[in-house]
Amino acid sequence: MYKKYTKNVTFICYRSLNTSMEEEPKSMIVEALGGPPWAKVWDYFITFREMDHTRYHVADTTGVARLTIEKIWKKLLKLRFIIPTRKIGKAEYFRLNMKNSTVIAMIKMTNEITRIAAYKEIAEIEAQPIPVRGYR
Repeated sequence: MYKKYTKNVTFICYRSLNTSMEEEPKSMIVEALGGPPWAKVWDYFITFREMDHTRYHVADTTGVARLTIEKIWKKLLKLRFIIPTRKIGKAEYFRLNMKNSTVIAMIKMTNEITRIAAYKEIAEIEAQPIPVRGYR
């Protein structure tokens, strides 16, 4: 009974925060690249680069299937984009390799794409007329 109650409360809270029930806003990288699974994983690692993550957590958060995560994970490890940081029980944690020059260049590229998109959005907002209400 308690678990069911907790799930209902969580659902109600989520609906009240996201009343339009639209998709989550996408990052500029995912939007620019069209949303392939590797772009979602890369965006996740860029966004949370200071933290370490398990495969399961990345798969769950990004919405990428675990089988696909395994393929992406092998490639990221092979290229040394991510490195293992610690192991707790059977769970192995990984972090973005900030000593890899390719990773640093990709972070700079990601930041530049985000900066350009932000300036474009600001320009669009500033171009819109400001509605003025008359006094009665």
